Amino acid sequence: MTKHTIQERFFLFTAVTMMLAYCYQFYFFYQHDKEIDKVLERNNKTTVRYVEVNRDLQVENTLLRQTLQYERAMYHAQRIQSGQLQQEIEELKKDLND
Repeated sequence: MTKHTIQERFFLFTAVTMMLAYCYQFYFFYQHDKEIDKVLERNNKTTVRYVEVNRDLQVENTLLRQTLQYERAMYHAQRIQSGQLQQEIEELKKDLND
């Protein structure tokens, strides 16, 4: 076996330390990315659910508005028709009293 000088051992130690630091950093970032992906996936599922609920509420709101407009139109039509019938009744009463 050959004996290495102190400089060779130092460079070998530095190279191994740098390689281990690189591997540790790669592992740390990989774990960090996995955690971020989990959180993003969970938030995406929540957001998708909120979007579906929002869309359903918008459809329901539109239907309620249409129903309200229809009911208002029917109310005004009935009120006008009632007014006309009331006038006819008053005219008939006048004719009968004359």
